[in-house]
Amino acid sequence: MHDTTGVHRAWYTYCHLISNHTTIGYVSCSCSDIADKVVTGTAKFEELGVASHDIAANTAQLVAASRVKARPGSDKLKSLKESSRAG
Repeated sequence: MHDTTGVHRAWYTYCHLISNHTTIGYVSCSCSDIADKVVTGTAKFEELGVASHDIAANTAQLVAASRVKARPGSDKLKSLKESSRAG
């Protein structure tokens, strides 16, 4: 029998990356819509805060999953980590 632990881990990591990427894109669009509604008075500022926290949490998960997938010492991973801390 073959040890498929590494294959399962790689598949999980890949799926996790795609899921977080999709969520960040969706929540970013939603965040923009909520910001418009806050300005017009049809949404609460707290809703914008929740959407912002969702983006931050999913970005952190994306960076963590990328760390698992990346080669040690990768310049691209270093750049991703620095970018995720900006702002």
